[in-house]
Amino acid sequence: MKELILPDSVTDIKMTPTLEKQFKENNILIRGNFNSFAEKLAIENGLNFRPSNFIFGEDYFEPAFETTKVTLIFRRDGSVTIEERVSSPGSSAGNTFGGEFYRSLARDFYMTQTAEEIAGMFGSRLGNAIISDGRLAKFIENAKTHNIYIDKN
Repeated sequence: MKELILPDSVTDIKMTPTLEKQFKENNILIRGNFNSFAEKLAIENGLNFRPSNFIFGEDYFEPAFETTKVTLIFRRDGSVTIEERVSSPGSSAGNTFGGEFYRSLARDFYMTQTAEEIAGMFGSRLGNAIISDGRLAKFIENAKTHNIYIDKN
């Protein structure tokens, strides 16, 4: 095991000396949300912490029945990617359109970019949905005050 992703529903782990030793020897990366048990576990045990992936914007374009979701993905090597997932039934029976599109961000993007700048990477409809959603702006604000393990690979 190299990485432990803890959802907010996990609020306790019995940290024995043996488990703590295994976590440290294997350099386990703890993943979760800010201000969560996962982050607390990492801090209290001297382990590295990185946020979990999360959806930060969604858009539904009714005329084409098209749904788009954008997710911030934190990879094990420290790189950060935006996944844009588009799905649509297409224009005729049995025909589908969509796909997954990826954009790379700097590992410390939250220190150098605003939510508005990142939203500007997308069309105006999706960009406006990202801004009005607020999750990305809140993440960037929080990230500046938390210790996120970046890894230098």
